Amino acid sequence: MFIRLFDLTYQSASNVSNEKSLKVWTDGSSINNGQHGAKAGIGVYWGKDDPRNISERLPGPRQTNNRAEIMAVIRALETCPDNNIPLEIRTDSQYVINAYKSWIPKWEKNNKWKASNNKDVENKELFQRLMKLVRARNAEVTIEYVQGHVGVQENEEADQLAKLGAFMDTVDDLYDYGDDETEIKRQHTILQYFQTITDESSPPSIVENSQILLNNFEYNKNILAKDDSN
Repeated sequence: MFIRLFDLTYQSASNVSNEKSLKVWTDGSSINNGQHGAKAGIGVYWGKDDPRNISERLPGPRQTNNRAEIMAVIRALETCPDNNIPLEIRTDSQYVINAYKSWIPKWEKNNKWKASNNKDVENKELFQRLMKLVRARNAEVTIEYVQGHVGVQENEEADQLAKLGAFMDTVDDLYDYGDDETEIKRQHTILQYFQTITDESSPPSIVENSQILLNNFEYNKNILAKDDSN
């Protein structure tokens, strides 16, 4: 679920909890979108030289611009593990904004997730993954529109990160959309190992990794618990 589980640049909750609110810019890019051989990338921009900035290839075989836009928002949520801080996500994707603000409440009604033609919603699994992350947070998540390609610096940075990601090597989508509990157990096993080797004399890198794992584990437990209660 968390690709950067061991990344020491991943900020722990203690590093960001003094913030009143957070803003992040996301973008998706697809080369030859809708055609055979399309390549898509995702970009997440937190700020200049911020270690949470992301440039990645869109996981999985379906390389579309819309999927890249959704996944960029998902990755922004995953790299902001402090769920007590209001988060504003800015994107130039009207598709994502319309889905978040208007369509998803309708799709979720009676758990149907059907479009107006009575077919399954396209990219349903990504939208459900996104909403699971949103609902795990104690603070509000807003997704707002920013016009693209008009010189807004943060949007341009996210755009460049997404374009770079599209040229990266293909990657499998390792997220198990049908079994969150297995992922939680896997992270718990890793966490237990780090806790057994961590004490007051441990190097700072080990202590920080253990804290990051703890943040992610508690965050994911919260996701699973809230999902099961619905």
